[in-house]
Amino acid sequence: MALILNFNAAHRAKQLKQPIHAIEKLQNTPQGHKQAEALNQQIRQQWRDRGSASLKQQQGLMDQTRRVIKDSLGADHWSLDYIKFTTAEYTELNNLKQHRVAQRNEATQQLDNPSAIVAKAARLLDFMLKSVKLFCY
Repeated sequence: MALILNFNAAHRAKQLKQPIHAIEKLQNTPQGHKQAEALNQQIRQQWRDRGSASLKQQQGLMDQTRRVIKDSLGADHWSLDYIKFTTAEYTELNNLKQHRVAQRNEATQQLDNPSAIVAKAARLLDFMLKSVKLFCY
């Protein structure tokens, strides 16, 4: 299992570095800006092709891609102006997050007897500690 996880992590890291090689070849010119915009669309299409169709699914990928650009080319690299979501997409993501927070806040429930929960947790911890001592000795 660990081998599979390591392979997946290594594979993901390799995929995230691929755009860097393409970005390094681009120049900070109007033509380079158009190419960076096209590259952004290609990257996002690859994500969709691999099953990450929604903005929510793509957000982590975009964050990671932008992090690799910053780490490799600098935090103020011009390509970051083009390898990103649109303002409307960022607004949509923020609205989704705010909606989830509002739902969570509206769905809060008061605990009927919090002292009883704490007492039961303490008893369970005590039981676990005694069990560990018996098992270790």
